Amino acid sequence: MVAASKTISKEMAWIKGAEGVPIGIKLSKRKYTSIAATLGVDFSNTAPANGIKADSLDDVSRNGVFFLNLSYEVPGGKTQRTTVPCATDKADTAFKQVIGQEWDGKKIVSVKTPR
Repeated sequence: MVAASKTISKEMAWIKGAEGVPIGIKLSKRKYTSIAATLGVDFSNTAPANGIKADSLDDVSRNGVFFLNLSYEVPGGKTQRTTVPCATDKADTAFKQVIGQEWDGKKIVSVKTPR
C-alpha cells in the first residue's frame, strides 16, 4: 500500500526586492499564515503595476529579496530549518520579530541569515 502524498497548495506571493520592486513567486500560504506580514509577504493573485514574476527562489534572490533561515520545533524535542524570503525593507525587524511566531503551525525558536 502506498501512503497518500501531502498536497501543498501554492498561491502567488509578492515580496519587495531591490528598490522596492515587488517580486512574485508561488508560496504555500498555509505555512506563512502567522509570519507573512512580518516578512513583508503579500499573498495576492493581482500583480502590482511594476511587479516581476519569478520562476524560482534563485530568481527572487537575484532581484534583491533577502532570505532568513528559520529553525522551528518539531515533535520529539528536535528542531528543523527552512529558508524563507523576506522583503528588503523588513529584514532588519523581521529577524527578531518572527521568533516565537509559527511556521506551518510550529513554534519558531531561532533565526539566522543564510551563509
